[in-house]
Amino acid sequence: MDDGSTDYIKGKVYLSESNGCITDEEDCNHAWKDNVADYFRPATEDEIPHEPKFKAGDWIINDHGFVMQVTGVNQDAETYDYLYDGKPYVDSWKQTEESCRLWTILDAKDGDVLVNGSNIFIFSHISATRAMGYCHINLDDRNFYDDIGRNECFGLIDAVFTPATKEQRETIFKAMAEAGYEWDAEKKELKKIDTKIEAMGTISASKESEGVVIIKGLSNLQYDVIMDLIMSWNNREYEHLDSK
Repeated sequence: MDDGSTDYIKGKVYLSESNGCITDEEDCNHAWKDNVADYFRPATEDEIPHEPKFKAGDWIINDHGFVMQVTGVNQDAETYDYLYDGKPYVDSWKQTEESCRLWTILDAKDGDVLVNGSNIFIFSHISATRAMGYCHINLDDRNFYDDIGRNECFGLIDAVFTPATKEQRETIFKAMAEAGYEWDAEKKELKKIDTKIEAMGTISASKESEGVVIIKGLSNLQYDVIMDLIMSWNNREYEHLDSK
């Protein structure tokens, strides 16, 4: 061997002259006992077969705090496919593994949307060993729950938590609006939705004759929810102007 030693070093990967890998301790010791140690040498880093650190479905976080979901592992190209904020990206194993690690509940920030089992919830904080939230939707009964002041715990921190996907975030915010709430991300609080619909005071004759009511002052999500309710009232057409 390169250092003249015939002792097996645990954790090393060895190559024969034919580049056959020997990694088993017993096999290596047997080779040295037969006085054939000269036929083996420690493998260089480039010669050691590389296995990906992450697998599809893993949630990872990089050095800048960006959270991503691994969606694919490409063996031939040695690249990862992943989603960041719902958009697809590709990066090499080497670069990804040098800058990323697995996401854990300890990486969650106040206001993040997380998933635990059948619950999608807005994370608040960790109390002792418990993950607390502001509100949640239970996917079993599809009901939305306001958890503020109820000391709601969504599991111990060693339970399985993941960040919510784009679709899961849309699910909780739609259920929230249907229950009459909206989330103030800046103030980190739930607010009751004002469901009063204000028709503009001046409606042009042409619009009025067409039976059009112009609704203003609603967010897109509020509008979608309210329209589900009022479209059954009559057959008039409603036109939405986004609030500024």
